[in-house]
Amino acid sequence: MELTLEYGISKNIMLPSEYDIYQTDSSNCLIKKLCNLSHLYRCYNYIYINSQEGAIILFNNTKKIIRRLIWIRNARSARKKGVNLGKKAVIHGKMELRLKKNSNITIGENVLLNSVNRDYHINMSNSIKLYTGQEGAEIKIGNNTRIHGSCIHAYEKIHIGNNCLIAANSQIIDCNRHGLHFEDPIRRLERITESKPVIIEDYVWIGMNSVILPGVTIGEGGAVAAGSVVTKDVPPYTLVGGNPAIIIKRHNTSVERVK
Repeated sequence: MELTLEYGISKNIMLPSEYDIYQTDSSNCLIKKLCNLSHLYRCYNYIYINSQEGAIILFNNTKKIIRRLIWIRNARSARKKGVNLGKKAVIHGKMELRLKKNSNITIGENVLLNSVNRDYHINMSNSIKLYTGQEGAEIKIGNNTRIHGSCIHAYEKIHIGNNCLIAANSQIIDCNRHGLHFEDPIRRLERITESKPVIIEDYVWIGMNSVILPGVTIGEGGAVAAGSVVTKDVPPYTLVGGNPAIIIKRHNTSVERVK
């Protein structure tokens, strides 16, 4: 079969036996090839041949394939480092992991950890960072939660619930690492490990550039405005904002009623 490729080069096309040919009408046919890239992923490459015009147009999902293979690589790397990764969890882009001995990071099902600016609606300057600072520390991220370009650093315990949204450049920490020491400021260089657990319940939304400090609990359905520093607990279904964050609005609905 002699055809002209879309770049104008005429050549004979020899179709391998693994191609399946589907006749669409008297002059056109669609050729479909099944490619096994790995045991974890399959893709289809489509080639459309118009024999009247003598042209071949190639259709493929190469970008999708590459993206999927990167996800697989990132997931394997995370598991090798000791992360308990749930089904359909996606690590999109670079993620920095530091796990101390006998510490634990658990990521639920259908979680998105994104460090890639492309197709994200606001600018993101950081990659995902998950750090455990000492033995026995724990980070737990619930199902269906999305986290973009943020740092989570636990010395004791940070729990994030199901169906949460954490926007770019946010920081969640359970230890300040340095004390004020007004009486002897040189001691500020000393590192401390005193920590207080951070609990973020289900359906919480944290706006970009926010900081969640040690000992804070954000109640179910709570929201944190962008650029806030949260120093104390947030009641359920309450919007807080500012530095330090204060209550801006309460939703007059009980947790039981919402459920």
